[in-house]
Amino acid sequence: MANIPEALSALLDSLKAGTTPAAAQLTVFSDLDRDAAAALRAAWPSISSELRRSTLVRARELSDDSVDLNFTELGRAGLDDPEAEVRRAAIESLWEGEDRRVGQRLATLLRSDPDDSVRAAAASGLAVFAAASENETIDRVTGDEAVDALRAAAAEDEPSLDVRGRAVESLGIRSLPWVETLISDAYYHEDRGLRLAAIRAMGHSGGGGWLEILEEEVQSDDPEFRFAVATALGEIESEQGVEVLSDLLADEDTEVVLASVMALGDKPSIESESGRSGSSVRNLRRLSSPAPGTIFASRASTPSAAITASSTPSPSHFMSAITAQRPAAHVVSAENVQVQPLTRSAPGPQG
Repeated sequence: MANIPEALSALLDSLKAGTTPAAAQLTVFSDLDRDAAAALRAAWPSISSELRRSTLVRARELSDDSVDLNFTELGRAGLDDPEAEVRRAAIESLWEGEDRRVGQRLATLLRSDPDDSVRAAAASGLAVFAAASENETIDRVTGDEAVDALRAAAAEDEPSLDVRGRAVESLGIRSLPWVETLISDAYYHEDRGLRLAAIRAMGHSGGGGWLEILEEEVQSDDPEFRFAVATALGEIESEQGVEVLSDLLADEDTEVVLASVMALGDKPSIESESGRSGSSVRNLRRLSSPAPGTIFASRASTPSAAITASSTPSPSHFMSAITAQRPAAHVVSAENVQVQPLTRSAPGPQG
């Protein structure tokens, strides 16, 4: 038997015994070589299903916090798990890798897994492979296999609307003639979730041809649609899109405003023909100005969040001011409220 690192053997024994390991111990699963991966796969069935699932979830959280951790082999072990919840957690733990073996397995799961929630997760997981195919950063065979599986799942005869929506969204980035048709068909479908997926796909396409539809959806009574529009517009380089985002800065829903701030912050300044400052900066400054009618304030009796417009604003500055008030922060109409300096920092990322 090949030599297995002592730390890995101890961790596997602990898991088989039903012990939940500390976060630091889970890093042992990072960057496993061939022999270590084989040992993990051999031990995997002897670990309880709940520990298999929670280990994958926690590994994903760790990799979110550190780019130095690579849990590809752990995730691959989970892709073949007999439990649907574990397979789904495995897919979600592999959200940013471009390993061709993962791409091929996800395509297979999308086509034939008996559980629709797993197929939906696989459709989302293949987004990175669709993007890599568009950018030609993976081999053509793997890219085509991913795109073909997504195209089949995005078709009208797909029985699960969740799977279809995820597939349409993942295909949004591909500049292929038939992708636009799939997005359009999804948008005009009666299903709300499918229409939301279409809006997100419009953003992934980066194409200005969707701006008219996105601008119309700004008037939607549904805040989730307005949120999706703000996110989509952040992916489309257009002066018109920036102006639409500026209107969303006054939205009554805090999450929509946050999405608009982030979308504007992700955009480079767009110079007009007259050489004025870019719209992104101008509109972020607009958010910071305590003009009559719309400000950010706390539900508490003492207002505690504001930003002055004395200098060029940064998106992180606004995010700190806004998120520091969550969940209490909201947009209010207040012409005579005295705006005070921000007195506490924003909370950390939510798990």
